[in-house]
Amino acid sequence: MVVLPPGVKFPLVHTTLTLGPGQSGTVYDLRVPPGWVAFVERVANVYYEDTWYEFRVDGKQVGGKIDYVLGHINDPLVYDPPILARKQVLWVGHNGGDETQVFEVLTDGIMFPDVATLSDAERAAKAAVASLTPEQLEALKALLRSA
Repeated sequence: MVVLPPGVKFPLVHTTLTLGPGQSGTVYDLRVPPGWVAFVERVANVYYEDTWYEFRVDGKQVGGKIDYVLGHINDPLVYDPPILARKQVLWVGHNGGDETQVFEVLTDGIMFPDVATLSDAERAAKAAVASLTPEQLEALKALLRSA
């Protein structure tokens, strides 16, 4: 399971899982922190004959049974608009073949605070930060790093 600190871009998460014949397993599991939303922007997977994936966002399967390449690891599929996730992004691999296979997925996106859960003070702080010039924002980041 991958749990990211809130307010950050997903790392370009390229995960693998080796599954023997007839096995299934979780290849990628991102839990969205409470009070935040995630936007899945790009995905990719590796496909072998007699294998398939379930790609689930908040418990709902995206795209049905995935027994094909959505996007290549070096050239992911771009979702425009991105897919909204409030709780979880999950990839499950299934090996229906006779050989052990390495399942690979890439999931890229970004998380933001869920505006519906922000207090007035948090909204005011966000608005203040959003109004900064790029130079002011860099100075603020440097100050926070040094603290």
